[in-house]
Amino acid sequence: MASASWSANGSALIEYDDATSTFQRVAPGAVAWPDGPLTPVALAEEIDRFARSHRIVAVALDGPQGWRDPATNEELPGVGRRCEYECRTQGKTGVYPVTYPRNQRSWIEFSVDLFDALLARPGVALANSGSTPMIDDGYVVLECFPTSTWRASGLKALPGKGKRPDLSPYLQALSNAFGLPPFATSSHDDLQAVVAALAAASALGGPASAIQRGKAAIMSADSNGVRRRLEGFIWDACTCATPGTTVPVTPAVPTALAKGVGAVYVTKGVLKQVNRSSDSKQAQIAFRGIAGATKANPRRVTLRVDGDDYTLVVGDSHAIWPSHQDAQTAECFEKLFALLADRPDQRVPASIINHPWA
Repeated sequence: MASASWSANGSALIEYDDATSTFQRVAPGAVAWPDGPLTPVALAEEIDRFARSHRIVAVALDGPQGWRDPATNEELPGVGRRCEYECRTQGKTGVYPVTYPRNQRSWIEFSVDLFDALLARPGVALANSGSTPMIDDGYVVLECFPTSTWRASGLKALPGKGKRPDLSPYLQALSNAFGLPPFATSSHDDLQAVVAALAAASALGGPASAIQRGKAAIMSADSNGVRRRLEGFIWDACTCATPGTTVPVTPAVPTALAKGVGAVYVTKGVLKQVNRSSDSKQAQIAFRGIAGATKANPRRVTLRVDGDDYTLVVGDSHAIWPSHQDAQTAECFEKLFALLADRPDQRVPASIINHPWA
């Protein structure tokens, strides 16, 4: 799901047979998007039109349906919703209007508004319990995160579109794992939409196991009396009868760090303070084995953590602060902080890309 342009939205249609418990048809790029301004209401209209004309029974959207519950225990790991913690999403939806990173706020609000626009239509219901029945003259809507479905099924997750991966091996692996009929696509977005459709099929009891991540959605009024949807499930499809675990434990960094390798982490105390105040300005990333700096004499460093690179401004001897970042590094800081907040107090290895050691 994209908010920038119609063409950036992927789509797919999957059909399965209840009697044989097999997938019968996979159609990537099933929706012909229109021209004109893209708004949540306009996108909802197109999805609803397509769903009713094709007798769709479930629609899965790759985007958040709501916000973090302010009543969430502040000592729990993570700065987003519980489903985002369990699925290890890169972006996090905090207590309204906080998002990680901040530049995702417009996309997140677009996605939340899209859910609202669809759920306001007759015969449309949210998949918000362990049992998701089909609806006569309507359909259910659910949230998914395709990367989590790849992982849950023991498959290597499709890399981000910006990395321009060859889709062929991923398409083949997905087809083999789920027993999909032959299909082809050259669109990264449409292939991810196929995975989203698998989550929708599994939620309705199709030929795959469904996994619910997180907590059921609730509606709650904020301090200004505005009712907002909070939390909500992310649905995964899994090829195994017994779904796997959620967030794996990250191995501790060895006492003696290898040359050119440091460690970064978010302390439980910092995480608690950020969650208590809902203020991302309180965030900080502690580090070890990385040369420090001063506010008056900062330095830029690129760290590779969990396979991704983050360029940051270091202006302290033991911690990286949001106030020291510039326009180019602020997003990296917020993404890395959100990643590490899922594993508080765990020292995560960080390869130093542009350090004098390298």
